[in-house]
Amino acid sequence: MAWEKMAHLIEVNYGGHVDWDEEFFECPECGEPIYKCDWQEEDYFMGHPYYGTFYCPVCESVID
Repeated sequence: MAWEKMAHLIEVNYGGHVDWDEEFFECPECGEPIYKCDWQEEDYFMGHPYYGTFYCPVCESVID
């Protein structure tokens, strides 16, 4: 579920590209694709999984 929340945040707050069919979004900082199949909640949150901060696993930029 966290991937969907992150993808929606990228789409709405950043105007970023989300491919809902192929299930990936592009990081607004580095432009790298983040695929749902590679998404691990514990890897992409800093702090508590529901109240933590999202960050890009490629460039490690905080995305809020």
